Amino acid sequence: MELLINLQTASKYVPISQGIDKNTFEVYIREAQQIDLFNLVGERFFNDLLANHLQQSWQPLLKGCIYQYNNLDYSHLGLENVIVYFAYARYLPKANIVSTSHGIVTKKTQYSAALSFKEAKKTANEYRQNAKFLFKLVKDYVVRNPDTFPNAPVEKKESFITVIN
Repeated sequence: MELLINLQTASKYVPISQGIDKNTFEVYIREAQQIDLFNLVGERFFNDLLANHLQQSWQPLLKGCIYQYNNLDYSHLGLENVIVYFAYARYLPKANIVSTSHGIVTKKTQYSAALSFKEAKKTANEYRQNAKFLFKLVKDYVVRNPDTFPNAPVEKKESFITVIN
């Protein structure tokens, strides 16, 4: 499956270490896309997104935009940002865990101390909550533009996630 974002895109939004391996972070992007985003938008819209994400009409959805609805201006930061925040939330608790030929290890140096797992999970949860908030704004954009997104779930039937905790 094609990824909608990459490490370079993610590094525009969140503080990713320069030394992180691209392939390692792409695992978290893939999980964010296939699990978190899929769960929020449903199968039909997710497949539509993958099929159409390169089309110009879908760029405001991915990149964010300011748009008008009922003569008022609204904005959202885009699905790219949502995926980044979900991916980063998945990455944070595992950032210092490395798989080696001798098993799973935690990287430590004399110049730094690893963040506790509890603090990493707390920070990851903050990013996850931010992703859900950003998604709500994207969802509003999609619902307000039904002609552009005909396969979007209709709120009263097979809706987008209705309760964001």
